[in-house]
Amino acid sequence: MSSRFLLVPVVLALTMGTASTSRESVSAQTAPPTAATTTLDDQAELAVTVYNSNLALVRDVRNVQIGRGVSDLHFMDIAATVIRGIADGCRLAGCALIGGETAEMPGMYAAGEYDLAGFCVGAVERKEIINGSKARAGDALIGIASSGPHANGYSLIRKILKDSGTTCGRKFGATTIGKVLMAPTRIYIKPVMKLINTVPVKALAHITGGGLTENIPRVIPPGLDIVIDTGSWVLPGIFQWLQEQGNVDAAEMYRVFNCGVGMVACVAAKDLKKALGCLTRAGESAWHIGYIRKNRGGGSSVIFT
Repeated sequence: MSSRFLLVPVVLALTMGTASTSRESVSAQTAPPTAATTTLDDQAELAVTVYNSNLALVRDVRNVQIGRGVSDLHFMDIAATVIRGIADGCRLAGCALIGGETAEMPGMYAAGEYDLAGFCVGAVERKEIINGSKARAGDALIGIASSGPHANGYSLIRKILKDSGTTCGRKFGATTIGKVLMAPTRIYIKPVMKLINTVPVKALAHITGGGLTENIPRVIPPGLDIVIDTGSWVLPGIFQWLQEQGNVDAAEMYRVFNCGVGMVACVAAKDLKKALGCLTRAGESAWHIGYIRKNRGGGSSVIFT
């Protein structure tokens, strides 16, 4: 391949297990019940968990790559009996699943536990890579809606469920708490690539662990602060419930969860309207959530207003 391209591999691993989880626990590590206690509801819940976990495997590596403007070439899985979730994730991401393998390692894992690991390779023109270096004071920040917690903050979520005595089957609007918490993470590749092809995108932040507080500064140069208007979007119901049930203060919410914003794009202020229109036409819920401003400290921090 020509030297003008960069090959960008991303590796991700998830751990699944049966050792210490129950139907009341919801996380990327949710485990199947034992054969002796399996019910139809257990089986359905397990199927959704395994499927969503494998979709998550593709989702997370692709969302990391799109944060650099990378177009994917292929994804490789290292998993057993979970191919459907991975395959559907690849279809959503527009990449090819080129192979996989399994390995048994007695003594390495507790009974019933297993790992899922995968990597994705993409390519981008060197001159087109998005690394945040072009971000400037006055640039606008656009938030793109998440589908839920996106597999982050589940240690706190499990504690809130346990302390509040809430089970996954508890009604939550027209659905249940468990289904809302297990909603698959959005794969942003298609709408974000449309955005990149419509306006110059200066920086992209995938809001994962660390929430809005820690992820946005990672893609913004030192000497610039990120000002977020928390009134520019409505905090989704599941995050309102978690905050109320767990008595979690606002600062911690923004540090742990995406709070309804799964991806943040930085564009020039003059391109804001065009960028929002592009995302809306792509079927996304997107908002002008803030802007970049200079600071005197030399670092980069997030200021919530």
